[in-house]
Amino acid sequence: MTGRKSGSCSIPARLFQPPRKLAPAASRPFLASFDYIAKIIEFCRDKDIALRISITPAHAHQLEIAKQLGGWPAIERGKRDLVDLLYRDALSHPGSAAFPLYEFEGYSSVTSEHVPPDGGRSEMRYYWDSSHFKENVGDWILDRLFGTGREDDPVPDDFGVRLMPATIDAALDKIRADQSAYQRDQPDEVRFITSLIQQIKLQQLAVR
Repeated sequence: MTGRKSGSCSIPARLFQPPRKLAPAASRPFLASFDYIAKIIEFCRDKDIALRISITPAHAHQLEIAKQLGGWPAIERGKRDLVDLLYRDALSHPGSAAFPLYEFEGYSSVTSEHVPPDGGRSEMRYYWDSSHFKENVGDWILDRLFGTGREDDPVPDDFGVRLMPATIDAALDKIRADQSAYQRDQPDEVRFITSLIQQIKLQQLAVR
């Protein structure tokens, strides 16, 4: 993701990618490369580039898949590790502005958009499918990251929160509560995810 101002840039991070094969969560490698992110941070410090990092807005379906596959602890650990990485970087550069981390991967009016059934002609407003968000969502991400705004298309109030040592615990608590509310209020969506996972597991068993 490129920057809107000269001398600045932003990079997206995704903390969980549903695997093609449903292996136990403990056996799957953690997908976020913190060594790579650390190198980007170091490069931006060296070149005096104002870096911003964002956690991409996975649709609620993806979050439910992560939960049911046991990936939730890895997601929370990844967020804490990112916060810690940026905190340690800020301590090492007391005369410079801290690089901010924004999370868009929560349950919001954007990420909880209803997914139409397969074969239907309804088009989602925010996503092409449950994995890929549309350009208008990308614009909102940039608006939040760079503190810009458009009167004709403002960023939804519940979309995007900055993660810092002082806010990470509350942010994780809120997502857990929002997830419980989503599971309670959207039982059909949750049942769909559960049945989809079960079908994939049965298919894998059939080919063994």
